[in-house]
Amino acid sequence: MKILEMIATIGVGGAEGLVSDLSIELTKRGGEVKLFLLAGLRGIRGELLKERLTAEGVEVLGLEPRKPSSINNVCRIARLFSEWQPDVVHCHLYSSEVAASFSRIFAKVQPKVFIRTIHNTDIVGSRSKLVSYLLCNLFHYNVACSVSVADSYVNYRGKSAVDTLVTIPNGCNLSESTTTAGEKIEARNELGLPQDAFIFCHVGAFRGKSLALSQKAQDVLLKSYSSAFQQEDNTVLVFAGDGPLREEAEELSRALGCFDRTIFLGNIPESWPLFKASDVFVMPSRHEGLSLALLEAASTGLPVVASDINEIRSLNSLGGWIYCPVDDCTAFARSFRKVIAQYQNIAEQAKEDSIYIRRNYSIEECGKQYLDFFSHTTLTNVNE
Repeated sequence: MKILEMIATIGVGGAEGLVSDLSIELTKRGGEVKLFLLAGLRGIRGELLKERLTAEGVEVLGLEPRKPSSINNVCRIARLFSEWQPDVVHCHLYSSEVAASFSRIFAKVQPKVFIRTIHNTDIVGSRSKLVSYLLCNLFHYNVACSVSVADSYVNYRGKSAVDTLVTIPNGCNLSESTTTAGEKIEARNELGLPQDAFIFCHVGAFRGKSLALSQKAQDVLLKSYSSAFQQEDNTVLVFAGDGPLREEAEELSRALGCFDRTIFLGNIPESWPLFKASDVFVMPSRHEGLSLALLEAASTGLPVVASDINEIRSLNSLGGWIYCPVDDCTAFARSFRKVIAQYQNIAEQAKEDSIYIRRNYSIEECGKQYLDFFSHTTLTNVNE
């Protein structure tokens, strides 16, 4: 089966990690996979992913930087449709959905099936409402990356959306075991983090109109952390990620008086050293899809303090994570103090939770479900 995966770029984003891992897994399962990038590679992480993809037999096209909306992209994709004739075109995120839709107009030969994966419960977001509505009718099938995303899509489109909707939970490469004491020491040395501190970590992009309106809610994390601990407490808050709002976050940490105990790492090639170095993973998001960073962190055995939203709560049925109401800084601060006071018990439960996460959210299981679905849809469309 020929599968064309499409996304704007590969780098540090969750969807970008998924499309890379999924392309490799589909190839391992016998698919012939090409990955088309509309805007080229991004950063050290992008280069690392490209090397992995190439080594596993995935051909990566469109490596050079350019605008996703380039007319040249439409021409190249249309030519790829006609010459390579993929069985499945699988799009991730807005720009690839638009590009694939326009390319269909100019292609001499049409692929059998057009599928897109919906990665967030905020279905429209900052997109054009008209274009978002039109795109819903241009794809044969829509894949929701979680039950919560599926529910949000049905609420947006109506009950008729069920006919073209399938839910396949995200998967990713997960830690094979919980972090050992020796691995934690090594990871802290690698990142230059203090060995004797209690470390809270967060992974996420600093994006949005403002911190107060951002998806990842780093403002809530900073306010909660500042409220929970005083200057003399031996705790550290570490952020991995970058974006337009990072400077605003740094300014807020200064205003709150916790800048000296807050570390902004920026984008890092791999999150594993940070997860192994930390004591708690914090995710105060206002909305999500199915966070790969959360799955990766939890697979190492890290305790989790997160927003009480369906997108997060539905991932862990064991109840070992601590949930707080969205935007409730008091509740998050209280949970931070609780996790330190009861750390031994909470950490033991987190180790049990990690087994559940590894069993249910592996890239192997995700890839199997996608390939089964692709096979079914191509046969269905041919028969029709």
